[in-house]
This record gives sequence, C-alpha cells and structure tokens, in this order.
Amino acid sequence: MKGKFVLIIAVMLVFFGFRAAQTVSADGMLASGTYVIRSALGEDRALDISGASKKSGGNLQLYALNGSAAQQFTLTRLRDGSYEISPVCSALALDVQNAAAANGNNVRQYAPNGTSAQRWSLAAAGDGTYSISPACAPGFSLDVSGGSRRNGANLQIYKSNGTAAQRFSFEMVDGGRIAPDGCFTFLSALDASKVIDVAGGKTGNGANIQLYSSNTTAAQQFTLEYLGGGWYTILNVKAEKALDVRGGSQADCANIQLYASNKTRAQRWRFQDNGDGSFVILSALGKALDIAGGSARNGTNIRTYTANGTKAQSFSFLPVNAAETIYDASAVLSKPAGTVLSEKSIDWKNPASYFKIYEIHAGDEVYNRIIGKSYRENNDISLSRLRYLKMLHYNFKGQVQVGEMITNQAIAADIIDIFFNLFKSRYQINSMYLVDRYWTGDGVAADSASVLADNTSCFNYRKASDADNLSRHAFGMAVDLNPFENPYVYVYADGRLVSGSASAQEYAVNRSADRAHVMTGSDLAVRLFKEHGFSWGGDWGGPYDYQHFVK
Repeated sequence: MKGKFVLIIAVMLVFFGFRAAQTVSADGMLASGTYVIRSALGEDRALDISGASKKSGGNLQLYALNGSAAQQFTLTRLRDGSYEISPVCSALALDVQNAAAANGNNVRQYAPNGTSAQRWSLAAAGDGTYSISPACAPGFSLDVSGGSRRNGANLQIYKSNGTAAQRFSFEMVDGGRIAPDGCFTFLSALDASKVIDVAGGKTGNGANIQLYSSNTTAAQQFTLEYLGGGWYTILNVKAEKALDVRGGSQADCANIQLYASNKTRAQRWRFQDNGDGSFVILSALGKALDIAGGSARNGTNIRTYTANGTKAQSFSFLPVNAAETIYDASAVLSKPAGTVLSEKSIDWKNPASYFKIYEIHAGDEVYNRIIGKSYRENNDISLSRLRYLKMLHYNFKGQVQVGEMITNQAIAADIIDIFFNLFKSRYQINSMYLVDRYWTGDGVAADSASVLADNTSCFNYRKASDADNLSRHAFGMAVDLNPFENPYVYVYADGRLVSGSASAQEYAVNRSADRAHVMTGSDLAVRLFKEHGFSWGGDWGGPYDYQHFVK
C-alpha cells in the first residue's frame, strides 16, 4: 500500500507540473535563486544573520537550522560568473569587512556597492559542497571560526584549506527569487557599457525606456520588489515608478514606459537565468524585454518581443548602493516637502541648484493645494504676485530634508539666498511645509497649528494676531522661523513674559543663546535676514515675536 501511495503522489506531481527546483545551470554553476546554505560541519547548521538584523554591519554566524528568513540567501549570478549573496531578511549583501585579505577578517552584511568585497565565487568540492571565496581576497575562503558547530560561531575569511569549516551545501528554497530586493543597473549583453535608462531622466507617467551609455545617474538605477512566485516589480530610483508595458499589450513591439506602480500584469517581471551571468527579463504578459533591432546605439528603444535567445534580450545585474546615488536638482525638487535625503545624494559641486523659484498658476498642483485655504480670491494679493519656493534644509536630527514655502515675488530671491546660506552652514530648521498642511478651517487656527508643529512658513492670507488688519503673512512678506522655540511673547506691566502658545512658555522666559534653536541677536538667521533688509520681531520693545522676520 505504501508503494502504491508513493507512486500515486509521484504521478500527481508530474501531472500537475510540480518538480524539484533545478539548482545547477547548464555550465555546471549554481543557478541564481534563494538558498539555505548549510555547513559541512553538520547538516543541522546553517549560515544565519545574527538577530535577523536589517542593518548594515549585521553579523554572519552559524546557527541551528530554523527555516527563518535570516537563514535564506539570494544568490544573483553576475556577469563575471561571481555571485552577489544577499540575506533575504535585509536585502543587503554579504561583505568582507574593509575588503582586507587577512586571516580572521570578519564577514557581515552591508549596503550593496558592487565592490570585490561583495562578489563571491563558488568552487565545487566534488561531494556536493562548495567553497565560497571573496573576489577581494584570492586564496581565502569563507570559514567557520575554529571549526565550531556552536550557535553563534563567527564567519570569517581564512586561507583556503579545504576543511569542513570551509565547505557548504546549497538547498534552493525559491527558484524564482533570483535577486534581492535591492538596487541594480541592468547591463546589455550587446555592449556592457550600455544600460537600461529612462529617457531624459524624466519622472512622469509615460516616460520612455531606452538603451544608453552608463552614467551612474538615478535614471539608470532600479530597485527590485519581490512579489512572490518568481515575479518582481522593477522601480526606477529617480521616478519611484515601475517599468510598465504600455496599454498592457501582449503584442510584439509593445513599448516600455514608466508608470505609477499598480502591481498589474503589465508591471510584473521574472528573470530567466541564461547560465552565463545574464538573464532574460520576461513580462507576465508573455513577451521578453528586447532592445529594438539589436542595436547598441544610444537612444535605442526598449520594448517587448517574443523570446528568441538573442543578446538583444539578455541583461546582467550590477548591484549599486542607492543611498550613494547623486540626484540632480529636478529629481530632488520633484520630491514632496519633508522627504529626507542622504547627504551623499546631493551634488555638492552645485548645491545652489536645489533652491528654486516657481510661478503659481491656476489649476496647477500648488494652486490646488492652497485654493480655499491659505489663498482665496481677494483684492489685496493676486496669485501672479506669489512665488512657490523649493529648498533644502537640515532638520533637527541633522538630516537633509526637502522644504517648501510660498512668498511674495518681491522677496523670493532674498529668501532663496538666506536659506541657501543657512543650508551651507548646516543651520537646523525643524520643518518647512506650506501652512495648508495644518489647515483647520481658518487662517489663524492654521497658523497656531503650524506653530505648535514647529513649522517654518511664510504666506497665509489671514488677519494679524489680535488685530483686524491683514498680517504681513497675507502678502507673503513675513517668515516665521522655528516658531515653537521662538514664540510670540506678551509683556505685561508687572514684568511677566507670557508665550502666545502655552506649551512654549519655557521659551518665553529663557532666551539663552545656549539653548538649541533659540534665536538671539547674534544668531546666523537673524543676521542674514537683517542683511537682506528684514526687521526681526525680537527687536520689538514688547510684545516680542522672536520667530518673525518681515519686510
């Protein structure tokens, strides 16, 4: 009976198309995919990321087999036959610390960067196991320290010696997952200097995809998001939009474009390993990504076409560190206010390019955000006299952040110059959003909410505090900077100082320059605003408005 049962199961597996994952490519190398990597020291011992860490520096160790994501590693075969090895739990890359070729040098996970410290070659030992050697250290192999089987035994590199401490077996757990959720450039088999590129670095829906010379910009960098079952979404780093088959077409020559991610079949892709370090990129609609006419010239269109095994349909992966991508001004300024950026992503040769002035027109994105809120049709200030500013600033955590502001055209250039100089000096500003973000029904209430959020702003068509006349904010001629630490302060006859915002009372009575973000007469922002002809509310005889600069 047992034999019949096994036979029935085997027949069912064949009938329904199930089979064991093929782990070896045509050339005898391991196929790209996701594996558990067991140690020859014991079948119950596997490579493991300590604590399932997602952070760079997370340590590689030996641990009892447990089936967790910390013990699954995606091997992606690269053009030179080596592999990037990425822990599923983090999507980072196994890395030889400092790329140093020395006995005992540690192996950990680190942000993918494509260097020799993160490229590994496999050599079959003839018994089903492999040695794993880093490109940065010829003659060295991945090694379990001391040949120990204990949980937590460290992984290092050591002079190759063929012992069980340096041999590992690979058990495929997901043959479809052949690349980590990381960042890559896709090189063409037609010419390794040419890559998949978003034409003109555009970011809108419908932006065309082409072949172009590699230039390391974000227009040529794509992140992979694994959807399961071998399918991925491919997202451009600059536009944050997905590779998409226009119109969901299943025909040959359907164009490839960028489009907002929607997880439809037009945006689902899988990778077929060619066994030589290259891959065919297959659409869920049934065709392969294809370089039109097999031409390697710049600007050649990329489309879908029936899979044919040619070089026009073969691409290889080049891992890159998206955190170190330098974004041009258009890419940064297209991001919403509040977006935090890595300092490495800024073009420090041209930082002024990130400070821009734009007109506002009825029906545009900014107009639609402010109409009926901070801006209403009126006889005092026309839309044509207002300008929208996009800038960078350092936040209170010391991070570079995107900011925005609306000002009168008469002071727009002054504001750009002031905030550019504050940025160069790493002056910290908590946030810089339009006051509309805090809209609660009227301009005065929105102003109070913005102050409580410690938000720096300018334009708000409203009345002045405790008055019937319009505030200078209503004309876009006044800026409130870090308002929570620099409150509006009433001065009473008995000498009491009372903040207009009760929660900021401590900043009304203690204006020490030693306190973070408190502005005094010697503060850089105060000096810059005065140099540009603004008056400061901190100079008023009482009440004081320490946040307020007006022209």
